Amino acid sequence: RANESLSGSSSRWSTMGLKQIISTNKTAVSTTLTQTIFNTFSETAFRFGEDQKMLISAPKILSAINNFAMGSKMNTYVDDKVFGLSLQRYIAPLGEFLLHNNYRMEAGITGANGYEDEAYSIDLPSVEIRFLDGGEGLIGDTKLYQDVEQVGTTVRTDEYRSQLGWGFRHESKHAIMYGVTAYS
Repeated sequence: RANESLSGSSSRWSTMGLKQIISTNKTAVSTTLTQTIFNTFSETAFRFGEDQKMLISAPKILSAINNFAMGSKMNTYVDDKVFGLSLQRYIAPLGEFLLHNNYRMEAGITGANGYEDEAYSIDLPSVEIRFLDGGEGLIGDTKLYQDVEQVGTTVRTDEYRSQLGWGFRHESKHAIMYGVTAYS
């Protein structure tokens, strides 16, 4: 859903993002992520929607999944290409996760909360691109800016710009896991 924040010196528009819309499928891990807790998370993630979901995760959680694999508890397939990303797959009886590491999910700056303890299960058919405003020539339209950087006499750089965000439909098809500080 559209959001406008007036907290700064000017307005800031967004599409709210995934974390703000998930209200039902939340798995709180008090500290240590185990295979049993991950299976519980999988139950909520695959309850609705497709049998294949993308799991965007902080590095610590993917290390935990890798640790599960070292104990011969799962099968992984390296270098599958989906949406231009190099992914691994976690195949479980409940469904299949396409694993993707996100290094931007890290601790907050100077004691602020970060995302280093979180993972998001995303039902890809329920995701779409939403332009922030759209319409003829307004803020959200995609525009081509030609010759934006003049490097030399024979080089020309063009750039497409859009103001857009992700739109997530069907809140119950997505899930979040949080509170992971260790794994075993």
